[in-house]
Amino acid sequence: MIIHKLNARVVTVMAEETITFGNTPTRKRTLVFEEAEAEYPAQVAVDWWGDRADLVQNIRAGDVVVVEFKIESKPSKFKGKPYTNLSGRAIALAKKEEESAPPAEEAVPQTTSSEGDYPPF
Repeated sequence: MIIHKLNARVVTVMAEETITFGNTPTRKRTLVFEEAEAEYPAQVAVDWWGDRADLVQNIRAGDVVVVEFKIESKPSKFKGKPYTNLSGRAIALAKKEEESAPPAEEAVPQTTSSEGDYPPF
């Protein structure tokens, strides 16, 4: 099992599906991500199965996130060719850079001049 972490922008949030394996229904949600800071960004679809589908409930297209997913290949029952599945493990909104506050004015010591005080030059 290979776990991969990616900083990405959410391109598409697909509707939740219910898929039945045998007699057991399972929820699935697919999100499509694009590398956030790549010269030629690639897109990747990651599936969120079962209770993990709740992790992406508040994620929207355009959000910048850190996503962690498992890469796994299995042989297909159709023609025996392997297929690769990306299963979501964790997701978090990327921290936005703090809005830069204007610099505080430096306190300049106030001096009072009295007669007889002269500049030091």
